[in-house]
Amino acid sequence: MKSIFKYTLLSLILSWGLVACGGGGGSGDDNGDSGAYNGATGAARVSMDNSDDLTLAAVSGIKAAVSEDLIPDSIPSGSTRPQGAVNWKRLASRTANQPVEGVCRSGSVDVTSTENGSGTAGTVTMVFDNCTYDDTDTGETVTIDGTMEYVFNEDHSFSVTIHNMTVTSSYGTEHMAYYHMACDADFNCTWTTDVAGIDGRTYRIENAQIYGTAMLDGSLTVYDPDHGAIEVIVEGVLYECATGVPSAGSIMLTGEGGSSASVVFNDCNSFTVTVDGESTIYNWADILGG
Repeated sequence: MKSIFKYTLLSLILSWGLVACGGGGGSGDDNGDSGAYNGATGAARVSMDNSDDLTLAAVSGIKAAVSEDLIPDSIPSGSTRPQGAVNWKRLASRTANQPVEGVCRSGSVDVTSTENGSGTAGTVTMVFDNCTYDDTDTGETVTIDGTMEYVFNEDHSFSVTIHNMTVTSSYGTEHMAYYHMACDADFNCTWTTDVAGIDGRTYRIENAQIYGTAMLDGSLTVYDPDHGAIEVIVEGVLYECATGVPSAGSIMLTGEGGSSASVVFNDCNSFTVTVDGESTIYNWADILGG
């Protein structure tokens, strides 16, 4: 299922005039977010001893990036769309947390904002309380519950951070514990999001570029809660197993100091890891407890 977060985020940025304000940095603090990643954040050193854990992290990250399609494809360069349902300049001028009228058909959205004297830099925090509105672009009726922080800088860079947000539309209901997108003035963006893995643990993924429909190729960064971050190169990975693991393809894992492992997915039952010329076959049943 395509993630409705993708369309909701674009709608909030464009239709509500966020891009026109300029641009940022932004906090990546996810403390207190229910379901957010709270594991190791340094680079993992890849070894045969942890290669099964890191393979599971990579498999979970690839699957989440593809199935949830969390990230907007692009924000049109030079976007200065007219203010839509919200007069953003008026909204951004608020200095106290208070409800904003005329945004929600039901529910509410409260706004806290600060900005410099010229209005060229600042922070706006929007707290949605079951806010239902009609998206004029998609024709969808959308209900949002959660918090979004928008930071814009004088150099026209900006960032969007989502905390514990639930979005409901005709596509269904989805929850996002933490999401952060940072863009420069030319709308070149990087992003981070937290996802539940096939083993039920929470992983963090960054800047996934995954291509293909069945056979998948691309790259991403995945954070394993016990070991830390690895870079993953994806080649011809195919997900056809009932357990959610790949049935074919390969990945390359790279971590601290250039440490690395190559992984080949043999079938739905096993995969082979090679580290420094030494190969080991792992069974998914032993790892997933199935």
